[in-house]
Amino acid sequence: MSKKRSKYADARRPRALADDRQPWEQQPDESGRWHDRFALYRDAGSARSMQAIWRRTSGKTTQAPGSWLDAYYSWRWKDRARAWDRHCRKLLVQEHERAVLDMGRRAANSAVALQAVLMLPTQAAAQLVQHDRNAILAQLATMPPQDLIKLVQSSATAIGQAVRTEMLARGEATERIDATNAEQQERSDARRSRRAMRSLMSNPEARELARKLADLAVERDS
Repeated sequence: MSKKRSKYADARRPRALADDRQPWEQQPDESGRWHDRFALYRDAGSARSMQAIWRRTSGKTTQAPGSWLDAYYSWRWKDRARAWDRHCRKLLVQEHERAVLDMGRRAANSAVALQAVLMLPTQAAAQLVQHDRNAILAQLATMPPQDLIKLVQSSATAIGQAVRTEMLARGEATERIDATNAEQQERSDARRSRRAMRSLMSNPEARELARKLADLAVERDS
């Protein structure tokens, strides 16, 4: 090997990077000027080119001189820039995960607030029935029973949807429904309605109220 070639090989031999700092940071014995040039190369992204940085900083269109090639190889610009790319991708993933968690928390809080709002009419009705059952029965007598039942079913469905929204926001499993299958959707809705009615009628006071509503309907139709 000629002395000239040996000189180039020594000048461009890759240096060991320091263990006490990140690869893209300035290394021991790396001058500030050369690290600034490397930083321009590092920040140029996937289309980075040492020749492009040379032309940008020098204002010339010629090929980069030997000193630039020496720094490029010995200070391992390509390896350090790739380490920088991996670091940036990791930060992006972490930021995305934080954004998803924040979105889930906001959605869960909104769902809880919605449930509270949907429960207000039910709570108010329960208080009214507790304090003045006869007056409530008299008012309900003017309402068609089928409309009252539809109202109860609609409330149960709305509350169930709010609960499922909260569960989804918190990452919990919910009942899986094939939305593209109308028959399955109909059966699922029917099951939910039956469950809501069974839950409602398991309450003795609710059964008594339903019986009186039925009696009122019979009396009005007779």
